[in-house]
Amino acid sequence: MRKHIILGLGAAALTLAVSTGSAFAQGEPVGTPGEPQCHGERVAAGNQRVEDIPEIGLTDFRLTPPNRTELLNTFQVEGRSDYTVQDFQNRVRASCQAPTGG
Repeated sequence: MRKHIILGLGAAALTLAVSTGSAFAQGEPVGTPGEPQCHGERVAAGNQRVEDIPEIGLTDFRLTPPNRTELLNTFQVEGRSDYTVQDFQNRVRASCQAPTGG
């Protein structure tokens, strides 16, 4: 039971980081939505980020687009397990869209 709780917490945290398509450097958001360089900054920051994810046996796991795609599929974000790198890039682009006034 404890193992499932730990796995669930790890999966939830990782899913949040991966599913938003955003990258964080030193705990601060990278890339400003609406700015032309947002997508590049977020992907580049992710490429530099290395994570340990013991819940699934990964250490020194670099968060490159192919590796983030692997995580999206492993954790079946939004119930899917067929994400491609292009899907990941589209998620990053969507997270970089300028907010619209409502």
